[in-house]
Amino acid sequence: MDNVTITFKESMLHFWLESKLTIDNRFVIIERPKTSFFGLIPMGKEEKSIPLNELSNLETDQSYKMGDIVIGAITIATMGFGVLLPLPWGVKKLDNGLRHSVTYRRHGEKQSISVPFFEKEKIKPLREALYAGMANEIDQTSQHKFL
Repeated sequence: MDNVTITFKESMLHFWLESKLTIDNRFVIIERPKTSFFGLIPMGKEEKSIPLNELSNLETDQSYKMGDIVIGAITIATMGFGVLLPLPWGVKKLDNGLRHSVTYRRHGEKQSISVPFFEKEKIKPLREALYAGMANEIDQTSQHKFL
């Protein structure tokens, strides 16, 4: 399996911060920026390596939470009346209302990679690369192929 690298934004509010996910024939490596001061200033990164043989039960999800979408849209619309303070909160609510995610289990524990709606086209190649890596790992360790 060739290495697959996907970069994506995890939030509408912090659109300048990119996360990176790399899948090779043995590991899934997730790199996320660490931030301070309400997520505004990048201060390093978090890197997590997960062996492919520890992953199971891959799921994708599109969630649309109408309450968050409506509250976020109304809050953003009030910006036109000169009220700038709730703008970040409104963007965050709207972002929470329109999410796409890939969820997997590692040792039975559910973990998720979630992206905003404008990054949804990156979920499909991410899911396909994870499926291919998991299938390759199963094929390499399956005993029925050797009997």
